[in-house]
Amino acid sequence: MGKLKKKSDIEKAIHQLELALKEQPNNPHKMNEVGNCYHKLKNFDKAIEWYERAIDQNPKAAYILANLANTYRITKKSEKSIELYKR
Repeated sequence: MGKLKKKSDIEKAIHQLELALKEQPNNPHKMNEVGNCYHKLKNFDKAIEWYERAIDQNPKAAYILANLANTYRITKKSEKSIELYKR
């Protein structure tokens, strides 16, 4: 998703990614990108939801685990964050 900064651009990206996920509903990379968009919007609960969906599809993807762990850290869920960093 690169350098999206404006809220409207991020919301458009979410929409486009959700359309892409209709074609590829089990694509963890796209799920992770949706999580990243919500993270940029500081909607951490939605980001966590999307990262967890991505992990369900690819449990060993280090970049997704790191994104989820980082979001847990930001939301003061340090035990969950540490658990993920240990994987």
